[in-house]
Amino acid sequence: MPTWYVHWTTSDGTTHLAGRLDEIPPIGLQRFTYDNSWLTGPGFSLGEGLPLEAGPLSPPGGATNFGLFLDAGPDAWGRRVITRKARPTPSSTTGFILAAADETRQGALRFSDQPDGPFLSEGGPEALESLDDLFREVRQFQQDENAPGQFARLLRAGTSQGGFRPKAVVKAQDGALWIAKFPSETDTYDVETCEAAALDVARQAGLHVPEFQHLRVNDWQAILLVKRFDRTDGGRLGFQSMRTATRVGSDGYADYQMMAATAGYLCGAEGRRAILGAATLNIVVNNTDDHARNFGFLQDANGQWAPSPLFDVVPSPRQSDGTPLQSGMPGRSLEQLLDLDWGVPKAASFVGHIADVAAQVYRFAVDTYGLDGEAADTAEKYRSSLVA
Repeated sequence: MPTWYVHWTTSDGTTHLAGRLDEIPPIGLQRFTYDNSWLTGPGFSLGEGLPLEAGPLSPPGGATNFGLFLDAGPDAWGRRVITRKARPTPSSTTGFILAAADETRQGALRFSDQPDGPFLSEGGPEALESLDDLFREVRQFQQDENAPGQFARLLRAGTSQGGFRPKAVVKAQDGALWIAKFPSETDTYDVETCEAAALDVARQAGLHVPEFQHLRVNDWQAILLVKRFDRTDGGRLGFQSMRTATRVGSDGYADYQMMAATAGYLCGAEGRRAILGAATLNIVVNNTDDHARNFGFLQDANGQWAPSPLFDVVPSPRQSDGTPLQSGMPGRSLEQLLDLDWGVPKAASFVGHIADVAAQVYRFAVDTYGLDGEAADTAEKYRSSLVA
């Protein structure tokens, strides 16, 4: 039975052995056992489904994998990169988690095959100054990921991120890590410019957003750099997705009322307010990619959770179904949102302020970030028709 060791790095850079991860063949079923030093030392649960017990623990709800470990591993894009890089290709979900580069892995979890390390695996961020060369490799990889040739930069920096879109991690001269979000070969509009504008209006509305930079590639494409919010000057913060926190699994979904209840349980009033703000923003800008993995929580060195900054807020200029406000409720509008109880004082004024600012998303996309004016007019007509 394969065994690995799980470590947790604090915000000051101190690393503790948290426990042992076993994989039971042939289906790759995970088992986790807290180390005695963790039970008697830091002494807090790493995340949902991992109560602070002697163990061994099994994934909740009959799942094969713990959600928290999935959050520390790659999603579709990262798996594509790892499939090109790793020989042999990982044969299980745990294998893909372990193949993500340690330096750029999401959250505070780290893995090794010995109790005292070293950490797995090779790879890490590219220098921010090499962004143009990295983008060239990303474009070539999208055209044919099996093509002859080298993708050295991408194979180092692109293994650890979630989502379907092309991404890699870069490091600035001050040591800070940034996620570089690139245009996709399947894009039909300037996605990263629209995302930058959405983050901008969210920030102006008083919502918590990470630091970001917008870099124009050409008249119709851009790269978006988002500073990693799970890192401190000397260490890391724990991370779990809303998908993990709500236990909905990879095939289920959490509506906004479920998310608000979960955030309230973990973070109190701050959590409920964060979800209400995100729901308002996503309705107004028509972000329909607002599934449970695109919300998250950060964990400090005392095991306490707080809502993460907003991320992956991408306005869509076309019709699509997003996360419902409440299970069984068709559609989603600000009127429906205000008919529900969110446990947030002065919810109407809070929602109204966000809605007023967020409604300017395409004006900012044009004036600040250079979105094509004709494309913006078309998108705005559709957006405004949804919230009228």
